[in-house]
Amino acid sequence: MKQAYFKQLIDFMEIAYNLSCESDLDIFRHDILHHIDNYIPSDRSVIVLEDDNKYSPDFYIRNINENKNMEYLEYYYSLDPFSNVQGTSQSLKLVPRPPHGKTVVALEEIVEYSDFISSEYYRGFFQPQNIHYELEIYLKQKNRVRGFIALLRSRSSQPFSDWEISFARAFAPCLSLSFDNIILNKNRNHDSNAAKAAFNLSKRQLDVVKFVCEGLTNREIADRLDISDLTVKSHIQNLFEKTGVNSRSALVYKIIGGV
Repeated sequence: MKQAYFKQLIDFMEIAYNLSCESDLDIFRHDILHHIDNYIPSDRSVIVLEDDNKYSPDFYIRNINENKNMEYLEYYYSLDPFSNVQGTSQSLKLVPRPPHGKTVVALEEIVEYSDFISSEYYRGFFQPQNIHYELEIYLKQKNRVRGFIALLRSRSSQPFSDWEISFARAFAPCLSLSFDNIILNKNRNHDSNAAKAAFNLSKRQLDVVKFVCEGLTNREIADRLDISDLTVKSHIQNLFEKTGVNSRSALVYKIIGGV
């Protein structure tokens, strides 16, 4: 049993990492929810990420009515037992903190269902969508919550099992790293495009600088681009001249931090 558990966990972690390297954010969110569903089935799900450029979190929904999602943003957010804050999400920059500091929390851990099913939140938001059970998986970055994944089930479904909760707790750190990875890649792509315009970089120079920013050696860059070490060295020297720096670390700072 333990061997099968760890194999499934390793398989999922490998899938999440590979997706984060190869996808953009929307494709990743779509695909990762599909893969989570293979291990922890749900009728509906949502990914909520903190957005540094907005005052409201970024929602990605699966099988949730768009109008109901807007009602949640405008009103029901303040009634959500998981939100533990007052006010609508439109006025919030941060996603809520997880109850009890946990990474994975089932709804029944924070509410008494006998009271919850008579609440305005349940009757106005859950019941019309045939939602009864919820499991939240929190995404952290350096001990700071940057988002969460909510898995939702109907009343006719089974509650989330101890095995499913345990499995979610085991892969939650990997999910956090995967989201960090894809957002970092997105920022790098944005920075590379800005660098191309700012320093008049060729396509090949853009390829080289991308791998330098990822920390690859000349040999590794040569293998990726199928060119010689000497050609890589020449491209890097040209990059130094175009950007006005004289070291790889200064080049990285110029591209990522200074454009």
